[in-house]
Amino acid sequence: MKALLYTVALLMVHLIAAQNDIKTPSFTDVDSEIFINNHISIAVDVKGTIFLEGEKVALNMLEAKLFQTLYRKTKQETLDFFFYTELIIDKDTPYTKLRPLLKKLRALHMRVVFFASEVSVGQKTPYKKVTGISYKLNSLKNSTFLMGKVLDSIKAEKETSKAALSNIPPPPPPFPLPAEITPKLLRDKKYNTKVIHVQRGVFVVDGEKLSAIKLTEKFLSWNAKDKVAYLLQINDDVTYEDVLTPIASLKKAIKVLRNQKSLKKYDKPFEELDYFQNDEIRAKIPFIILFDE
Repeated sequence: MKALLYTVALLMVHLIAAQNDIKTPSFTDVDSEIFINNHISIAVDVKGTIFLEGEKVALNMLEAKLFQTLYRKTKQETLDFFFYTELIIDKDTPYTKLRPLLKKLRALHMRVVFFASEVSVGQKTPYKKVTGISYKLNSLKNSTFLMGKVLDSIKAEKETSKAALSNIPPPPPPFPLPAEITPKLLRDKKYNTKVIHVQRGVFVVDGEKLSAIKLTEKFLSWNAKDKVAYLLQINDDVTYEDVLTPIASLKKAIKVLRNQKSLKKYDKPFEELDYFQNDEIRAKIPFIILFDE
């Protein structure tokens, strides 16, 4: 029995060490938000091993394990309907190992993810701080269907008391949804679209090879003139850092342009706008960049 416990302890230490060895990409401009117990963490090491809240999990078991995690944390009142997913991925992980995971998370309608990044904005504390690149895997609002299933399951429990049920947040009321922006719409040029070919350490747009710095400069120029949507076509030999770079670069450019527009129209920075002003600026300078899967 002691030998078994010792083996389990060693295995847990090994898994924790493996996740702690993950070296995330570094970007100078990221989103930094504090979410107290309102997100879950999914980590991927350089070998492509997936960890859910620190526990190793196979991709074919991810949906079931996610359901269990969301169920447990919701019942403990440490998670609500609009939770976030933090993706902690080693910067050198081959994209071919990540593609199935991202496809699965999209299929599960994980609404918003944060691609974790190493930054100088304070120390990231597990389950307390999410720092990285905010990104919507799905363009539709109200697309967190897995959490809806969790809430339905909790409410259906016969042993759940009325008091406990009163603490479960109701799903948001239905409202007309906008048409979903899909890679097919961008490929069919339904929007003003530019295709970014992601290669190892370089990005090709309209036949021109661009560095990360030049790509940011191009984003500032293109998006200052018009609403532009971007489609990422990713080579198999690239790393996670290669894939995240254009997303981070566009985030940086959009943030600059939105702030300029806000100062010009409202005489105050973008982050100080009220909800309606914020929404107006976002509509004029949208952030649209999709994986071409």
